[in-house]
Amino acid sequence: MDILPRQKSKYTLLWICGACASLVLCVLPFLHSDPLRENYTGVLNRRPLYTAVCLIPVLVFMTAAFLHTAMRHWPKQIILRETVLMSAMAVLLMCIPYRETEDFWSGFHVLFGFAAFVNLNRLCLNLFLFYPSSRTVWIGGMALSFLTALSSASITGISELLCAATVIGSLTLACIEKEPSL
Repeated sequence: MDILPRQKSKYTLLWICGACASLVLCVLPFLHSDPLRENYTGVLNRRPLYTAVCLIPVLVFMTAAFLHTAMRHWPKQIILRETVLMSAMAVLLMCIPYRETEDFWSGFHVLFGFAAFVNLNRLCLNLFLFYPSSRTVWIGGMALSFLTALSSASITGISELLCAATVIGSLTLACIEKEPSL
């Protein structure tokens, strides 16, 4: 008796396990803080090594899932350029400091974070045009993440966790879908 349907890729279980591990790693930085009051930047300021060790594997998983899915539809050169750009933006965002007192770097961190968020959503929108189930999860999750941030009037850990879970779930759905539809 098969647990997973036969029409799915033989790597379906691997993608699902990677997604579950990534979700756990996304939550770990908030174990000793309140995600309703603090976001990844705050946790990163307090515990930089621990947070980076948790989030870098998540970035690797998301990058691998994006590459796996995007290579089906776009030229390799474009995908590699976009993936390197997005990954570099994510790593740089972790390195740009944010302080409670407003200074140049704090403002740059916020601006760069917004640019990375817009770029990520641009890539997801273009990719999920090929995957209706992923697109549905992505739209619903991003709307929920936005409403969570709006209701608290700030970017909180909860809104960032919802956003991360949405991207991980949407990319995983796209990875395990064998024949994409238009």
